[in-house]
Amino acid sequence: MLERIRSNPNSAIAVAAVLLVGILCQSSGAENPALAYMAEDFSDLPFSTIALVTTLPSLMMIPASLGFSLLRRRLSFRALFVAAAVLLVVGGVAPAWAATFPEVLAWRAVFGLGVGVMWPLAQALIVELYGGNRQDTLLGWNSVVTAFGGIIWANVGGVLALQGWRVAFFTYFIPVAVLVFCGIFLPSSQPTKAGARDGRAEAEAGAGSAAAAVAGGAGTTGGSAAKATKGLVGLTALILAGYFLYNFCNMTYFTNISMKVVAEGLGDSAAAGLASSFYTVGSLAIGVVFGRAMKGRWFARYSMAVGWVASAVGMLVVGLAPTFPVVVLGSVVQGFGTGTFMPTMVGIIGNVAGKQNASMVLGISMGLVGASQFFGPTVFNMATEALHLAAGGPCITLAAAVQLGFAFVASLVLVRARRRKGGEG
Repeated sequence: MLERIRSNPNSAIAVAAVLLVGILCQSSGAENPALAYMAEDFSDLPFSTIALVTTLPSLMMIPASLGFSLLRRRLSFRALFVAAAVLLVVGGVAPAWAATFPEVLAWRAVFGLGVGVMWPLAQALIVELYGGNRQDTLLGWNSVVTAFGGIIWANVGGVLALQGWRVAFFTYFIPVAVLVFCGIFLPSSQPTKAGARDGRAEAEAGAGSAAAAVAGGAGTTGGSAAKATKGLVGLTALILAGYFLYNFCNMTYFTNISMKVVAEGLGDSAAAGLASSFYTVGSLAIGVVFGRAMKGRWFARYSMAVGWVASAVGMLVVGLAPTFPVVVLGSVVQGFGTGTFMPTMVGIIGNVAGKQNASMVLGISMGLVGASQFFGPTVFNMATEALHLAAGGPCITLAAAVQLGFAFVASLVLVRARRRKGGEG
């Protein structure tokens, strides 16, 4: 029976195991609500250094994600998952007993290696095992599960942080249950034949409709194979650049939400965790209907722009919020944007790259995400310090303004590409 479940990715238990991997992807957020308390204990350190607790795992995602495609050639999905989960649990819990701040960072680096494998793994499972609208639907549900995990990590971490920032790290005992279930029921590594289609065809269906829009008609009927290949390579580079720029700004929310809520007197660490939870509520809302929404031509074409703009606007609302309810409202809007933007990007990358290259390209994309999530908050935190602004709201506002500029440019590129393709048609 166990082998029958593993050999059929479409079985309910196998699908549950595939989706449950995503619950660990946002686990680095468990310590975010406690950053304000850590800043009090390590008052001799600037906040940009304290924020490394959140951003250092992102930096470690770079080698882990870039090495994912090599590991994928040698290891099964199950072996990769178990290895990543062990690193995540050990590196996650150990800082609770660290004697110095450098020790905390060392263990967070170990934790980051686990997360760095977990992110592309969660996406590669869906891209390699499923196709067509089934893939779009599961990518949407992956966002739901990832968002639900974010709620767990933020709330449990926030509540435990009330007992001390060290206690917040005990949140990372939760993945043990996920390790057991997924370690048993994850499906076999081979892609399913059902729904496996030519990469060009997939690039024009579901999430791939957005890919075709950005590509501006590369490889359409009558075009040469060389032109099609060039267009798809250019599209992949464009999407990877978008991935980097989006996360460069977006991660600043997570490194500063505790200071926004606690330092500005809007609430305690539990409230900061609650704000992060409402961020994931926004992701949940769109994730539930993402697959159905991608059947609509307009949404499929412009979902990237919609998500990017919504995320920037929500982030701006959070940064300028005078009260906690406004922080919650902004967090929901920003989460909606992320829940739209991220699965769109993953679907486009997976479909354009093709199933054979999906692990490599997804690994590269998550490496870029790790780099952007490390350098983005670091740059914005240093910028606010240089401008003699406080961490928290001002830093989030600055990042939101830059994000809005990126979103505006990306929207123009997408609309112009769409019009050019319409003119050629």
